[in-house]
Amino acid sequence: MKLMIRRKIIDDLEEEFVEVDENDKVVGKAARGECHRRGLLHRAVSVAIFNKNSELLLQKRSKYKDLYPGEWTISASGHVGWGQKREEAAERELWEELGVGVKLKRVAKFFGGTKTDKEVIVLFKGVYDGPFKINKKECERVEFFRPDDVYRKWKKGKMKLTPGGAVVLEYIVKNSEEFEVK
Repeated sequence: MKLMIRRKIIDDLEEEFVEVDENDKVVGKAARGECHRRGLLHRAVSVAIFNKNSELLLQKRSKYKDLYPGEWTISASGHVGWGQKREEAAERELWEELGVGVKLKRVAKFFGGTKTDKEVIVLFKGVYDGPFKINKKECERVEFFRPDDVYRKWKKGKMKLTPGGAVVLEYIVKNSEEFEVK
């Protein structure tokens, strides 16, 4: 007999996301649970924080997250709420997850995710060495890494990344000169 252990999920499955079409045009709003259950394309943000040595901050997601619990991902990330601008969402996620406010620069926009978690991701970058006040409900821990080292580990299956985190990491590695801290 197989024992099923249910974990407590902290994410609000009724939170309203911005649903978009393949051209990133708003088509309506949809609940988080519906977006992820039906594979609806929605807006998301990722924030890549680098230290003065051009190392990338990654976070290990909390075991209480609805998707990809315990996996590594980009510094801070999340969804754009209904009626919210992407810049506001990026600043909110950075504050909620890491307890910091950092000047951010918009870098890129691309598609990411999986069959059921389809996102139009806008990537922001910032520079900050710490300290961080991590929200244990959002992430277990944070650590700085050389982006190319993480990329190699991930490609060899030695480090598990969320799908969105992997897409962002690939972009950072392919455009590394854009992310060097000077």
